[in-house]
Amino acid sequence: MLQLFVPFLALLVTGIGLLWQHWLQPGSRRAWFLALGGGSLALSGALWWRAGIPLIASAGPNPALPDWQPALRLDAMAWPQAVALSAVLLGSLLTAISQPVFPAPRRWAGLFALTLAGYLALLSADLLTLAFLWMLLDLAESLVLLLSGQHPLHNESIVISLSARLSSVGLLLWASLQPAGSPSADLSLLLAAVLRLGVFPLHLPLESSAAQRQDVGAMLRIVAALSGFVIFTRVDFNAPSPALLSIFLLTALYSAFRWLQSSDALDGRPYWVIGLAALAGALALLENTVGVVALGIMLILGTAIFSLYALRKLRYTRFFLLISGLAFSSLPYSLTASIWRFATPPPRYFWLLALPAYVLLLIGYFRHLLRPSIVSLDHQARPIRRIYLLGVALLTLTALLLGLFGWPGARIVGRPLVGAVAAGLSLGGAYLIRRWRLLLRLKFRFSARRTTGWIFPLLWKLYRLPGRQINRLTAAYLEGPGGLLWVWLAFFVLLTYWMS
Repeated sequence: MLQLFVPFLALLVTGIGLLWQHWLQPGSRRAWFLALGGGSLALSGALWWRAGIPLIASAGPNPALPDWQPALRLDAMAWPQAVALSAVLLGSLLTAISQPVFPAPRRWAGLFALTLAGYLALLSADLLTLAFLWMLLDLAESLVLLLSGQHPLHNESIVISLSARLSSVGLLLWASLQPAGSPSADLSLLLAAVLRLGVFPLHLPLESSAAQRQDVGAMLRIVAALSGFVIFTRVDFNAPSPALLSIFLLTALYSAFRWLQSSDALDGRPYWVIGLAALAGALALLENTVGVVALGIMLILGTAIFSLYALRKLRYTRFFLLISGLAFSSLPYSLTASIWRFATPPPRYFWLLALPAYVLLLIGYFRHLLRPSIVSLDHQARPIRRIYLLGVALLTLTALLLGLFGWPGARIVGRPLVGAVAAGLSLGGAYLIRRWRLLLRLKFRFSARRTTGWIFPLLWKLYRLPGRQINRLTAAYLEGPGGLLWVWLAFFVLLTYWMS
């Protein structure tokens, strides 16, 4: 039991310590050493989990809901994702030292809170526990976003984003009430996962700070998407309909093309997340759970790598980043080699849609990593450059080692021919795009942002309409000449109630 909760305690105690340090000495750099120690302990505890798999912790019977027993379960599928999430936390702390303005400790406390919420979502043992943990994650995400900005419009966008998240909780609770394996339950679960993956809203309500979009924005995207991936790994779906599988594959293809066309990695990050999530949904429908976990790890580490490297670049880090592309290439013994392995052969149209989508995602990944640097760190002090390099190397080595050790998706041969085709087309496509930018000039008339951009402003107006009417009626009745009479009436009613 203690083995399971060591990383949780490390994250919780360190987060509280960082908030305390922020209140006492907001500008002190000693908080970075505290955060670094807590992140290292969390990663060590996550690695220690491997020795005790499976680990189960239960809260006992619940008097309010006798049929529900909250429980956490660590198995071989959740462990590699937890290790990847811990590596992202530590890598974010190591690369933060190169920022021009040293981050406030409360921002690092937010990273620890989000990592803790990600752990809980990964280890949820049933749908009701997952729904409860989703609400905790939504609370942590909203608090982090509210602490990150002060503008009223910023706070309104946070409320809109929270409403989309809470609707996914409602769908998950509805699915838990339906018979397991029924079409309505499967559809509700898929819709809940889609809402968790960041489709609505497409972009997070973060302010325009580039550094904030890198570490906090990356962790928010990763943890929110990871909580949706849990459905794909925990639930056994019925035989997929061709229409539903085609929707997932077409979504992956469209998102991959938009990711490739994005002006920079941070603006295109939602399409990267949605593209990988759509591919994972297709693999879940085809009962390839190991491939879903591999794509989940790719989403965690890949998002962190290009987010942390997007603005601050160092000459020698490009070598490590290209090696991470090798880990994502789906070649034999790589991290994603299992995504093309199926118990039963998939339909032919799967290969016609899934393989181009995956290749476009990799081409976009290489393209954004090879873009000209915005801020160079070559003139920074040598210790800062080495620490930054260590953070990037940690993420790359985690991707390589998880392809070789520790879980059922390690040392998988997969389909060597398909992997070689995907890797060759990705490298060739990245080279050709750097020479000829023909694909980047193609534009879709359909834009997800333009199509869905009117939904949340409309919902926000509907939300504020009753409040405005209530305020108008209150002002009309209480601020006029009869306001004093209403106050005296309410006073005598309350006095009569208390005396009786």
